[in-house]
Formats: sequence, structure tokens, C-alpha cells
Amino acid sequence: EKDATALDLHILHKDFFVTPRTPSVDTNCSLLDSKKIGAKNLCNNVVHFLKEIAKKKGTESDQRCSYLPYWLYDEIAKIHEKHNEKISTITFIKDLTEAVNKAKKGIPENKCTVSLYDPNITLDDWKKRKITYIYFNKHDAIKSSVNRPNNDKCSQHFKYLNSFYPLYQTFYKQFSCVNWFPSNPDYFKCSYVYNPDKLLTTVKKCSTGSSGGG
Repeated sequence: EKDATALDLHILHKDFFVTPRTPSVDTNCSLLDSKKIGAKNLCNNVVHFLKEIAKKKGTESDQRCSYLPYWLYDEIAKIHEKHNEKISTITFIKDLTEAVNKAKKGIPENKCTVSLYDPNITLDDWKKRKITYIYFNKHDAIKSSVNRPNNDKCSQHFKYLNSFYPLYQTFYKQFSCVNWFPSNPDYFKCSYVYNPDKLLTTVKKCSTGSSGGG
């Protein structure tokens, strides 16, 4: 993830997902610290963002709603050390997401309905999905930066794309992208247009410093 961080490609909507200093307290979250220290505050923050998302309209609402699980599991990874454990074995996560779902019932309209719980993957899996999700959502911006005549971040782009490519290939095979009707989750797109190798071809030419080494 460090190569993504160097290009600010480790997070989306960072101006939106700013935790309030004193988030409003939802009673559904009250008992969570008995399960895991920090879980109550995290629950209150998720409820806060759900309410803020409900105030948005159209694409702005949809994009933030779609990214919410990735933000959430980044935060969970900060309070739970074992990132290779299945979510189903980390009991406070189910309690937290159930509390959030109860609190969400109090939001009158434009609710974010994205699922926050997948018992069969790990925190490491969530991080991989997040990195991939951001790549596809920022692909046009990445492509534009890579193709600039004077790319002063060429070496950084090369490191980022080179480190991401194996993960891309793993998901490409997992989702049977060579088939006529591949499955496309929200964090992966099978279209060859998005293949990072197309961008790597460009940055390989300048990563040695001929067009700026970053």
C-alpha cells in the first residue's frame, strides 16, 4: 500500500471521511466498547457518515456510500491487530455492523444500503479490495497523469503500477475475465481498457529518469 500512498491513491473522498471531534452518540453503539475498545466510537462515526451520505444527492451520495465499507475496514484494522483472521471469527465486527444497521433505521430517506459485513474474507482481503477499488475509480486520473509530457512522478507511477499488477492479475483470474459473462464486483472491472500493463508500458519509458524520475 505504500506505493499507493506515495501518490495519494490509498484513500478516496478524504475530505468527506473526516471523523468529527465530538460525534453524536447513538444508543445502538453504546455497549460496543465492552466487546472491543474503540468499537463504540467507530460505530458512532459510521452512523455519522451514513447520516451525511443521506444528505447528498445522486452520484455524490452513491460514490460515498459505495466507499464506506472500505473506509470502515481500514478503521477496524487500526483497532484489531490480526489482519489475516476471517471476519466471522472477529465477533465485535458483527456486533458493530448490526448496531449500525439498527441505527440506520432512524434515517428517514436516501439510506446507504451497501453491505458492511462479509464473514468469509479477512482484513487483508478488504485492503486488497480497497486498493483495487481505488485503482478502477481513479483510472482516468492515473492515465492522465501517466501520459503527461513531463511526468515528474514517473518513478512513483512505475512502482505503484508494478506492485499493483500482480493483484490485478489475481482478481482477473478469480473473476473469470476471459469468459463471455464474467462476474464484476464493485471493486473490479474486467475490461482490458483498465489493464495496468497498458500504463506500465508508458511509465517504463520514463522511469529511468528520461522524463522525470519523481
